[in-house]
Amino acid sequence: MAVAGLFAGIGGLELAFAEAGYDAVVLSEIDSSAQSVLRHRFPRATVVGDIAGIPDLPVGVEIVTAGFPCQNLSMAGHGAVLLPSLSACEKCRGSRQVGPRPCRKVLND
Repeated sequence: MAVAGLFAGIGGLELAFAEAGYDAVVLSEIDSSAQSVLRHRFPRATVVGDIAGIPDLPVGVEIVTAGFPCQNLSMAGHGAVLLPSLSACEKCRGSRQVGPRPCRKVLND
């Protein structure tokens, strides 16, 4: 089965799926250092910087993983606030197939 990873970081979620026999086919991560790790771990996957670069999920993707975007929450980022421009909802809107339903679920739980 094919996996798409959004906000993939260094691919922890996708690596777990790979060990269970799944294939990561597309990964989105904006941090260039994390992208290098993704390219090493998943050499056959397409690595895209911004989720907006994935207009549609590839045919055959059955699982979508998503790490919570942390740039604006972490010590390395702005810290302590969820800025709308970097929130999960804003980024999910970049993919017609992913948002906004999952975003409402994340924000309402």
